[in-house]
Amino acid sequence: MNSARHAVNQDYKVGDMVLLYNSRYKDNNTAAQKLEFWWLRPYKVIKANPRKENYVLAELDGAEKADTVPESRLKPYVLHHPIVNHEYN
Repeated sequence: MNSARHAVNQDYKVGDMVLLYNSRYKDNNTAAQKLEFWWLRPYKVIKANPRKENYVLAELDGAEKADTVPESRLKPYVLHHPIVNHEYN
């Protein structure tokens, strides 16, 4: 699959939530790895350079990732269902 063909130019802003592509499995597709998560936890964009298409991310606890991430390894994080506090009896 040619990922460039499916790429969408997405300019992220500071504060946006994104998922990070786990490139660890890119060239090694064993049967067990097909069941692994390809996208890593939600991160928050803390610095954006859309002109160079590089971003600095932080975990939700505020810990900053050490290096910049190219836009091609990101996709928007969309929460489909609101988080509701349920009380069980």
